Amino acid sequence: MAAKIQDPSIPPADGVCHLFRLPGELRNRIYEYALTEANGLLYREDERGIGHLCLVDKPHGEHCLAASKNYKPSQHPRHLQQPGYPENKQPYKKRAHESAGEQGEDIKDDKLGTFNEANKLRFVSQQLFRETRGLGIRYNDISFEEHFDHDAYAMAQCENFLRSCSTKEMEHVRRLVISSSAYDMQRLLDGPTIIATFCRMFPRATIHYHLAELSGATSSILYQVLLATKVLQRRADFIKKVAGGSAKIEREIMPLLLWDEDLSQDGASLPSNIRFFPREKQMDVDEFREMLKTRGLSTQIESEVKGGIETWVQLVKEIFEHGF
Repeated sequence: MAAKIQDPSIPPADGVCHLFRLPGELRNRIYEYALTEANGLLYREDERGIGHLCLVDKPHGEHCLAASKNYKPSQHPRHLQQPGYPENKQPYKKRAHESAGEQGEDIKDDKLGTFNEANKLRFVSQQLFRETRGLGIRYNDISFEEHFDHDAYAMAQCENFLRSCSTKEMEHVRRLVISSSAYDMQRLLDGPTIIATFCRMFPRATIHYHLAELSGATSSILYQVLLATKVLQRRADFIKKVAGGSAKIEREIMPLLLWDEDLSQDGASLPSNIRFFPREKQMDVDEFREMLKTRGLSTQIESEVKGGIETWVQLVKEIFEHGF
């Protein structure tokens, strides 16, 4: 008679956890597989100012926080606080990636809805808590999003998250994705900010900042990028690419780019691992071509820009894929 197979969800009667009998290297592989999420993790704050790393139910750009004009995240001074100071001096009662329901249940908030908390393995046992602590940061991109009529500013949430991290955890951050409903580049230039200082300290990490006012659905996207790259003193070749070899278009663009030189100097100090992107995740090529025709720009572009409309299409694609 075949031996009865025990339900793997039921702990063995002798109390032995076979997972912990595996070599540490193999357990780490298991943790990486279990805690890596296809859409990364979403950082959210409850009304108490406690941060949570949550599962993302939709890809980047489609997920929004519930709108609430009465909710405001916990605010801290904008000037830099030294990251990685001892845990007992962290600003929060509980650190962002460790806070959750006491037994790992999803967190319910009257204004923000239900949080689908990530990494529930850490609630199984003390050893799993120790071994999986902070691994969500190591294996996933962390997103910070907001709704257009919501007061939970994504940039402020990102700053709060970085304040809550230890230096060791910061070393493992791969990418932070900020999707803002406000044009916050000026605030980054005002500095110093925790975000900019973090990027200087950890150059292998990247910040992808999706600017609400930069959209592939508008004919001004290339002009806006030209202004931004001038301020940031990046992509000196971009104006020639937009002009597409047309001296006439280049002459028309140059007066529009007269910008405050002091602001340009501030922009040059922003770390290069802060990258800016349009608010949409993917470019709608057909919509962009149709928009140029509707605005009456296609004829001029075809006649004066080398490569015609396709030159501009490729430039905008590059912005969507690599930022600036």
